[in-house]
Amino acid sequence: MGIEIATAEEIGALTREVGALKETVASLVREIEAQRRSAMPEWLTVKEAAAHLRLNADTVRRKVRNGEFETRREGGRIRIARASVLG
Repeated sequence: MGIEIATAEEIGALTREVGALKETVASLVREIEAQRRSAMPEWLTVKEAAAHLRLNADTVRRKVRNGEFETRREGGRIRIARASVLG
């Protein structure tokens, strides 16, 4: 079993390919995030916001009380603006 040594040119080519792949992955991540955002309702329940933020619902309610989110009431229930959760 021999050891192969890559040339500087081969390493450069691989580096460019890896860079192109990183940009492709970043682009796909941005596209997926945009699709996910557009699929969310404009106003979220506390549970939905908590799930998205990976927080406990009580933590989200505390943040609502502290004015950290844009909110409104619908029939006595808190609704949180999607933009304030995602932003």
